[in-house]
Order: sequence, then structure tokens, then C-alpha cells
Amino acid sequence: VLTPPEGRPADPGAVQALIDAARPSPGPEAGFDMPGPTGESNRLTLHGRGVVLCLGPTAQAAEIQARAARAMGAAPVLVAPGLRGPDAIDGVLPRAELATLRGIAAVILWSHDEDMRAAARALGIDFSALAGARRGRGAAAAPDASAATHVNTRPAVVFVLEADSVPEPRLVQVGLNDWDRTQVVSGVEDGETLVIVGAAQLRAQQQEFLNRMRQRFGGSPFGGRAPRGGRGR
Repeated sequence: VLTPPEGRPADPGAVQALIDAARPSPGPEAGFDMPGPTGESNRLTLHGRGVVLCLGPTAQAAEIQARAARAMGAAPVLVAPGLRGPDAIDGVLPRAELATLRGIAAVILWSHDEDMRAAARALGIDFSALAGARRGRGAAAAPDASAATHVNTRPAVVFVLEADSVPEPRLVQVGLNDWDRTQVVSGVEDGETLVIVGAAQLRAQQQEFLNRMRQRFGGSPFGGRAPRGGRGR
């Protein structure tokens, strides 16, 4: 937790201009044809991630946040006292102005509770949920989906531990994400336990499922014989 340094207020219009300039262009940035195992045609497209507003609150903290954003393929916009550069503004963004900005995928701020509360209020987020995530619960659920009206959300799948201790997939809506904590806007209830499943374990489970299907259907996991030649659609 960092104490915001003294600094002049940043111009919200200038911040919005940087956000607009940093937005990825619409449509895919690249595409790859990926022939499937049964002859079908698949295409993988890569899309730019959104804009991450890095508020520090110190210049050093904002630069660390920006490096993390770039490593994840996002476009950072930095606002903190003492910053220099084409994607940075020297100053402190009044937290209430967060409600007026458009096109932000995430906001990163490491500050004391009063400052965090002001930012959360401007974004329409329940600060108590974020505080719970900071205490180690990992994913925090907002009590009302309408509380995230100013936050970009997207669908995601999480694993919820059921009564029989078996993780079950569930579709949820997620909001802010600082790569350590993710806000779950809707889809889970307070008190439910989410399970983190590693990529290796997921691949192993997928391979086990495909093997069972091949044994059941005689070689093809989709039933019948695998097609010979041609390309499916």
C-alpha cells in the first residue's frame, strides 16, 4: 500500500485522449488457419487486449504496473506525479473522474483504503468486495450486477467446488483484473469456493476425456469413423 504523493490534478480530457489513442484497432490483429484432427477447418484469431489505466499512485508503481500490463498484451496509460513519456501524464487523476472515462478494461491502483474507496465508488464497485479480495479470497463477487455499470465486463468460466467436493464449471461475468485478483461481477454467491485448476491438469483431464470417447466410439471421439480427405466446415 502506497501513500499518494502530492501532485497537480491531471486533466481528464488529456487522459481520455491517451486512452483513445491506445485502444487496439477493431477486428483481429492476426489470423492462423488450424486444420482439425477430423478434417474440419479452424481459424485462430488474435485480438488486442484493452487499455489498462495505471494510477500508481507513485511514478515507480505506475511503471511497474505498466510493465505487467504490456507483458499481458494490454496497452497501458500511466497517470502519476513525475511521469514522462508518450503514454504517461504527470499528475494525480481525481478519482471521481474515473466515472467519466471511456474505454478502460482495467484500473490498477495500489493505495490506502480511503483512496481505493474513492476509486471504487467512481467505478461503481463495492469496495468491501475488493477489500476481501485483497485479504486473500482471490475473486470477489459484487452483490449486484448493476454495481459494475462503469466497468467493462466479459464472460469467463470458473470452477466452483460443489457439495461433493467436485469442481464444476460455471459461466460468470468478470470485471477488473490486476493479474493477482479478479473481480467476479455475477455468477457466484457469497461463501462459494472457487477452485484454481492449473493448465497442465486441465490438459490431462481433456486428454482423459478424449481417450474415453475414443474407446467408446471406436477410434473417433465424435462417433463413427474419422472422415477421410476433404475439409469440414
